[in-house]
Amino acid sequence: AKALKKLIALGLRGVADDEVAEKLLRMSSEDGSKEVRLEADRALARMATALPAKRRRLATRCAVTALARIPSAEVHGELLDVLGGYLVRSGSLQDELAAKCVSALLYHSRQDPRVANRARAAEVLGKVALASSRWNVSAASDFIQELTRMAQEDRSIDVNHQATETLAVVATRLDDKSTDLIRQCIYGISDINGVPIWNNREPSKLFPLRTKFSILGEVALSLSAENLALAKFCVQCISTGSGDGRVAIRKHMIDVLGVLLREGRRRKSPLRHASWKALWDSGLADPIIEVRKAALVALEPPPLSV
Repeated sequence: AKALKKLIALGLRGVADDEVAEKLLRMSSEDGSKEVRLEADRALARMATALPAKRRRLATRCAVTALARIPSAEVHGELLDVLGGYLVRSGSLQDELAAKCVSALLYHSRQDPRVANRARAAEVLGKVALASSRWNVSAASDFIQELTRMAQEDRSIDVNHQATETLAVVATRLDDKSTDLIRQCIYGISDINGVPIWNNREPSKLFPLRTKFSILGEVALSLSAENLALAKFCVQCISTGSGDGRVAIRKHMIDVLGVLLREGRRRKSPLRHASWKALWDSGLADPIIEVRKAALVALEPPPLSV
């Protein structure tokens, strides 16, 4: 008993020792006492973040084992980072440990009761999606699909935001030739609760809607000339906000399109034509004079200088 307690104490202190970790892994699965197994799992959770980078596989085994057994309230983001780190550097998702990591990540993105853990899972999924896009496009698409689900369906607005921001990061960092994956990210950002954002009338969704317009603008500006069609699609998604019944939303749409027009002019980018047309068509046709004035200000200088 003393030896067991000493072993668990070493693990809980985060002593980076391979032998201690291996013994704790055995204890976690083999000890006859439920209490001892739980203490071993808690020690493994600490070990997972204490082991050095060169022991990444062992650290990941500790993390996977601990995550499967410790209470949700004791799960912390660093454990999810360990899983992501292994997947990012694996170069494949084919081995058994990688499969366990993916399964654990998806569990915490979907079923973890803690908002912070679901949001952290979204960040990790984004990193894994980016990495896997280089060697497993199908898997990358699946991770983006899960982020889309989190952005649109998670019950927490914080998780919606984090997943949306993560989709934007993925879209802007993907290789220029990953057109289909970039498009998938844009669709994920531009929808909320499974319907186009501009059709959502629920007042509580006002802030996420505004955020999505801004994020789509940032994505449009970040895309290279090779993906001009996708940048124009972002502008199209933003401009359809003209159908929203809230004046504040339509004015925000004008603000974002105005930024795109100014940046397009500064960079001499073809994006300026798409944003100018969107402002002209959506802003100047608005029934509220306040919105039309905002569109006129955004359009200055006049069309001849575009």
